[in-house]
Amino acid sequence: GHIATIVITNHGARGIVDPTPYNHYSLLRTTEDALGIYEYLNKAGDLDRGVKPMKKLFALPVARMN
Repeated sequence: GHIATIVITNHGARGIVDPTPYNHYSLLRTTEDALGIYEYLNKAGDLDRGVKPMKKLFALPVARMN
């Protein structure tokens, strides 16, 4: 039941490994959030059933203070 997922983006931090268990609704929710769609399809909005947006994988790097 495990599927490896690789996120390739030029806008996020590099080298992130996230041990959070996601499901296909998590990917759907993340895609809908990115597109500004907040009326979630099917169970993508069901946080009580384990749907977790993949925010950590798309987090912007924190600017370093000099």
